[in-house]
Amino acid sequence: MRPGPPRILAEYAHHTALGMQLAANMGLPIWLGWWLDTRYGWSPVGLLLGVLVGFILVMGTVYKAAVDSRTKPKK
Repeated sequence: MRPGPPRILAEYAHHTALGMQLAANMGLPIWLGWWLDTRYGWSPVGLLLGVLVGFILVMGTVYKAAVDSRTKPKK
């Protein structure tokens, strides 16, 4: 049996939301680090901290998505 359009659209929406969350989790800390560098002259420190925080947030999101996908029952 083929999945109907509502199910496929729900899967697309889920994956799109996950992609947007990953982009925000990586992009916002990097932008904040760059802003701190330009505002306070912390040249590489702010950007490196932003990359580190973004990486940690992305890994947490990927882990949560993996755990959720294993625990959700298949329909």
